[in-house]
Amino acid sequence: MLQIYFLQHWLELSDPAAEEAMYDSRAMRRLVGIDLGNEPIPDETAL
Repeated sequence: MLQIYFLQHWLELSDPAAEEAMYDSRAMRRLVGIDLGNEPIPDETAL
C-alpha cells in the first residue's frame, strides 16, 4: 500500500486514476508488487 501512495505522489495521480493506471500498466503493477492472478488491485476507496 505504501508503494501505491508513492506512485500516486510521484505521478500526481488521484485515487481513481491510480487504480486505472495499475489496471492498464504492467510496469506499475510490478512496481507496487501486485500480481493480478493472485490478488486484486485495491479499489479507489481503499487507496
